Amino acid sequence: MKRNLSKNRKLKKEILKEYILLNWLLSLIGVVLLFAGIYRFFFLEPSIGINARYLQPTVSNGGVMIIAGLAMVLSVIYRIRKKSRVLKDTLDLEKEKELK
Repeated sequence: MKRNLSKNRKLKKEILKEYILLNWLLSLIGVVLLFAGIYRFFFLEPSIGINARYLQPTVSNGGVMIIAGLAMVLSVIYRIRKKSRVLKDTLDLEKEKELK
């Protein structure tokens, strides 16, 4: 029983460490993408081209970068607000992996 408790604590500690690292990584990449997209959208000219395969015009103006950055930042906010739930679900998944 005591071994199982220390194993659980070790697993929780590892999951928390990964959780914090992933939050920092997602927030850093999200903020960089968001600001790069905003900069490109407002200060650079859009690049316009034609898709070679379908002959469809494409415009690249930073909008996709803004959306990707917002998605990452919002996912970090969700992960922070629902921290206990996310950690519990991750711990449950790890326990299921061990049983298999």
